[in-house]
Amino acid sequence: MAPAAVPDLAVFDTTGLERLPPAKEIERYWAADNPALWQKRLRTSVTFLAAATLVVGFALNTLVLLGLRVFQADSFLPTSRSRFVVLFLLFAGVALVVAPIVGLLPYRRLDYQLTGLFLLRRFARANRMRVKLEWEASVASVRAAGTSVPGFPGTMFAPPGGRAVVVAPLLVSDSPRVRVGHVQYFLFSERARTQDWVFAEIPLPRSMPNIWLHSQRSGAAMPFSVAGGERVRLEGDFDRHFDTYAREGAQQEALYVLTPDVMALLIDNASRFDVEIVDDRLYLYTRGYFDVLIDPSWWQAVADVMNTVGRKVTRSASRYGGPRGTSGAGEQVQRIQTRATVWRRITQAAGLIVLLGGPAVLFVVAAQTHA
Repeated sequence: MAPAAVPDLAVFDTTGLERLPPAKEIERYWAADNPALWQKRLRTSVTFLAAATLVVGFALNTLVLLGLRVFQADSFLPTSRSRFVVLFLLFAGVALVVAPIVGLLPYRRLDYQLTGLFLLRRFARANRMRVKLEWEASVASVRAAGTSVPGFPGTMFAPPGGRAVVVAPLLVSDSPRVRVGHVQYFLFSERARTQDWVFAEIPLPRSMPNIWLHSQRSGAAMPFSVAGGERVRLEGDFDRHFDTYAREGAQQEALYVLTPDVMALLIDNASRFDVEIVDDRLYLYTRGYFDVLIDPSWWQAVADVMNTVGRKVTRSASRYGGPRGTSGAGEQVQRIQTRATVWRRITQAAGLIVLLGGPAVLFVVAAQTHA
């Protein structure tokens, strides 16, 4: 087998992320470039303003009427002719008070996204990246979707107890080869809530054993619980920096990938990330959203990992012969089992026992009754 081509050195020009443009410039850009997205922002603000005005206006109107009744000041009540004028002035005053707050509450996240996308567009142009915009799906549509994101084999994209969807933005670079984006969890176990993660996907020349490295420095909890028996204990100081997980029975395969020089590079360059190797991909995960994507230091950290760990693992992948010395061509790599996966299998087994054993028990009882 010919050795895999070592990827080019990754260098990202982050000057486009270092200066925040004036708000008017961002508004003009989005109004011209993506009118539908800008109209969504306007609809959001107008809807919230109308709803807040009605709620606050009716509440104030009710309090005033109750106060006049309590203090027996009915003479201050407006006549039927002037009542509409008074209500109009009341709601107009409420709208003027609420309007400035609109900029702080309902679409602050949307404005935050628009600003982040503006900066990322500028960053992508400087680095010859393609930007894919795909706005957030509704919870209902995510519930109806599959359990995993097509084209993304990472464990992060098939969360137990929920759904994952890759939302805006997704940046794709051909040189160096990398995909960077935002994946959002919709968790339904307790109540509909979300988790935001940023990922960088680095291609490998062939499939490798599934390994997850949870960084102890990142401060973020793992997005899912791993089944027992998946933890791998490694020598040296590596366990002080990363918790290592591999499927049960595949610890030797993990040790083949996590050689001492790879572990040293991970400690020096990747301690801010959760790292996953799965199939022919290497993933870097960071909890966050645009606060991560528009951070120049994050992009520099990704480049450092690509230039050190990525290049080293690429060389190791070219020599990897698959489990137990097999060729590995077209092999189905076994995945780390999450606890949800284990419980799902237990539930399925119990269901089969009830489904098949129930009629058998009834048959035996009926036979003994008629004996």
